[in-house]
Amino acid sequence: MIKIKLGIAYYNQGFFNIRKKYEDEFGENQSKLTIILGESGKEIEATINRTANPNQTPRIMAGKEYTVWIQENFKMGDFLKVEIVSNTRIKLLKNS
Repeated sequence: MIKIKLGIAYYNQGFFNIRKKYEDEFGENQSKLTIILGESGKEIEATINRTANPNQTPRIMAGKEYTVWIQENFKMGDFLKVEIVSNTRIKLLKNS
């Protein structure tokens, strides 16, 4: 389980980064990733960007639907939990 603090960029800009420790759990640059949004089970498609960060760690480009979900379910400064289902699927949960 990965914990990510929702700062200004992650809360408003439709993406979040994965720390180096977990980078091998994710696919190659520009590969697709299915994101399950919370307990609702709603799925969206995201893209892995490994060129945005200097160390090539994954940036998950999740888009507008992700941003709307984040803003409806979290406050800035909250922690998001990322559960890795497989290297092509993750589930986002509220840190309880």
